[in-house]
Amino acid sequence: MSRLLNHARRSFVYHAATCLSLVAVIFVSAPSVLYIHQPQAPEELLK
Repeated sequence: MSRLLNHARRSFVYHAATCLSLVAVIFVSAPSVLYIHQPQAPEELLK
């Protein structure tokens, strides 16, 4: 039973780390993607 519990714990940690890394990538890439796809031209932003 403890072997099954140990595997479940290791599997949960692996899945949690994978999800956290995906969330981190989304948080890092979303602002740059939003900045690239802005409707205003850069000249209008500098005014």
